[in-house]
Amino acid sequence: MTWAPSAALVLASALATITQISPAAHATPQAGAQQTVQIVQQAHTARKPAEHTAQPALAFRNGRIVGSERVDGEGPSQIFSFAPDGSDRKQLTSSGHNIIPSWSRDGKRILYSSNYEIWVMNADGSGKRQLTFNTQGGNFAPAESPDGKQIAFAGVRGSGQPEVWVMNADGSGQERLTFTPRIAPTAVRSGAESLTYFETLPPKMRAMEKQLPAWMQDPANKEKSAEAATLLQKVQGHIKANEFDDAEKNVDSILKMIGVNPQAVVQNAPHLSELSWSSHPTWSADGKRIAYSSSRSGSAEIWVMNADGTGQTQLTHGLGGRFPDANVPCWSLDGKLITFWAGHESRYGDVWVMEPDGKNPRRITQTTVPANSDDPHWSPDRTKIIYGSGSPGKRDMFVVDVKTGDVKLFANGIQWCDWQPVHQ
Repeated sequence: MTWAPSAALVLASALATITQISPAAHATPQAGAQQTVQIVQQAHTARKPAEHTAQPALAFRNGRIVGSERVDGEGPSQIFSFAPDGSDRKQLTSSGHNIIPSWSRDGKRILYSSNYEIWVMNADGSGKRQLTFNTQGGNFAPAESPDGKQIAFAGVRGSGQPEVWVMNADGSGQERLTFTPRIAPTAVRSGAESLTYFETLPPKMRAMEKQLPAWMQDPANKEKSAEAATLLQKVQGHIKANEFDDAEKNVDSILKMIGVNPQAVVQNAPHLSELSWSSHPTWSADGKRIAYSSSRSGSAEIWVMNADGTGQTQLTHGLGGRFPDANVPCWSLDGKLITFWAGHESRYGDVWVMEPDGKNPRRITQTTVPANSDDPHWSPDRTKIIYGSGSPGKRDMFVVDVKTGDVKLFANGIQWCDWQPVHQ
């Protein structure tokens, strides 16, 4: 599932033009706003793969767990680390909006997205360094290669949609690996009852982006322009906090104010084709392949490709019944299994595992709809999976024993977790 970061970046990029005309929006410029990055779209051609050093078979034990959490339940997310039992909570970041942390393979560093740029820090929170500088959308979901030479991540650049990128460990040599086509949604998404705010909000945002600037500059709308600017600020805040229901309500208010029918915008929009994307890369144990999630087949599914972007192959094709979509893959450190989410995007789902070729998928959690179990990550020894579960507005992290199915609460209110590998 895990639409939140992807959708937030798509929607945030749609706001970029509008906020330029809002005086209130200029009061608090975003990090990196002084730097502009121009990305030229090209057809993908095979590139020379990085020279990854073959990694010997390693045994790992389970170290600390890192996660993102809103301090006191509100405001921007910060990164924390915990002992494996949830105790010894330590805050590692204190400023900005910090999400989706992941450990380096040697367990010495933490990669994460801060204000939708990729950063890295030491395990204790020291030595923070920014690796990407992009104002056209943002970057998230970083994953370091097994030899530590490269980082795969999801980036929203000139295409306006999340794609999988790769760069050197110091942030240089950034290269796009996926070029997801915009295609019509599958029959799974047909029918008005199936539409969610992730399908209705982007076309509304684009309608607002197209018509609001001229409306606000018209002297006849001077009095209402201040009200529109206030609503726009609220939209920005809700999107950063992943509060998409509230964001859509304010967008609807703006559209009605400027004389646009929100329902008509949705009816005339291609819905899921507005949200074409590839995201959440995860490396194979030998560093030769990258698994990721993508909508390129018309619904969210798990794919795999070579580390240079060639050989893109779909692994899941819907898991039947209530599980048409798959997302958020995580490759075990020994390379033998992939855990992932499967269900109905933006609604409900469960944690699953499968072999790296897509064979023998099996459901691990048994979540009652409308609750959702999502964002699974392996323990380094591959005996457990940590994941988030809950209903809209309330989410906690749990740990499930893969062999027995026993589930234990790890912590309340955490949004995303990854498990530190400690070499034995």
